[in-house]
Amino acid sequence: MIATPPPDTRDWTSVLEGGCTECGWQPHPPAGIVDVLQKAAPRWRSVLERAEASQRPSPTVWSPVEYACHTRDMIRLLGERAGSMLAVNNPPLTDWDSEAVAVRRNYHARRPAEVSADLVRCTKATVDVMRTVLGKQWNRPGRRSDGTDFTVASLTQYISHEVHHHLHDVHG
Repeated sequence: MIATPPPDTRDWTSVLEGGCTECGWQPHPPAGIVDVLQKAAPRWRSVLERAEASQRPSPTVWSPVEYACHTRDMIRLLGERAGSMLAVNNPPLTDWDSEAVAVRRNYHARRPAEVSADLVRCTKATVDVMRTVLGKQWNRPGRRSDGTDFTVASLTQYISHEVHHHLHDVHG
């Protein structure tokens, strides 16, 4: 059985104001998410082409494939949540337990080429949603089940950080 990394209990919304000292990410205009996502996909492809992409650097640290699966799912989640926030006023944003999802979806057993192709598809779908956001729509709200309020704009920042941080994690 594969070791499970310890749960990440940090409140990552803290990076939305001042950036992330760990990876160097800084907030940017929300419409920049399209560019961020489009530039990240080829970087992930390069990471996933490495011979050791499926190997964990230590038993409780995700492999590049696992980080890419997580990033793919976060990109998909951005598209889904932004779409919901654009369609419904202040929708509830369902729970997302990334560690449980990783286990349930067997991130560790995924093939790098499959993950790369999935990441490209999810990126395209989410970019298509993000290109529809205009003017005041960036301020459309949604609330996470833990009570954290997001807007479409702050959600793009949250996901942008995820993409950047995990590329940093895998030296991409």
